[in-house]
Amino acid sequence: MTTSATKQQGPKFGDPTPAASVKKSQNDFLSSPTERPQMTEKPRSRTLMRVQIMDKGSPVSAPITVVGRDAWTLQTLLDAGTRGFSSIERPAPRTSHYIFKLRHFGFAIETITEVHGGTYPGHHARYVLHSDVRVLEGKAA
Repeated sequence: MTTSATKQQGPKFGDPTPAASVKKSQNDFLSSPTERPQMTEKPRSRTLMRVQIMDKGSPVSAPITVVGRDAWTLQTLLDAGTRGFSSIERPAPRTSHYIFKLRHFGFAIETITEVHGGTYPGHHARYVLHSDVRVLEGKAA
């Protein structure tokens, strides 16, 4: 016994289908920009420090504004004191680059190479701040 059933098929390529009859889904990328939900742009909060490099109680230059990870690195150097810090103790990506940038600002930072053993023996750097720095505004998080 054979039965003939008619299938409902969508528009085929080349069929003249009016655009109004095509139902748009919520995730349709072909919708116009006015139909899409607008994203609100939030300002990024960044760590900011304003500092002054001092020499025997008098300022060496104009105050310096340090922002973002550079400010975090400077605050870490200030907290570490004469012992300094290494990226083994305080892991952070690109620590040496932040030190490079701080030196460019005029901070005197010493690099001490230390050897370490363990599963992956090698060496790492310890950074010590030698500049006398007065924090005028802000503190790194």
